[in-house]
Amino acid sequence: MELTEAIHANDLEAVVIEAIQVSAVAHRMARDLSHDQGMRNRSKGNK
Repeated sequence: MELTEAIHANDLEAVVIEAIQVSAVAHRMARDLSHDQGMRNRSKGNK
């Protein structure tokens, strides 16, 4: 179920579950991005 669908259906449990999943995905993406950035910065420093 999409987050907006859950909100319109007024299904609080589904809203919470969706929000947690979205948050987890966003957190993983942010961690991967910062990890990639850190690797790039480290490789520049070695030259």
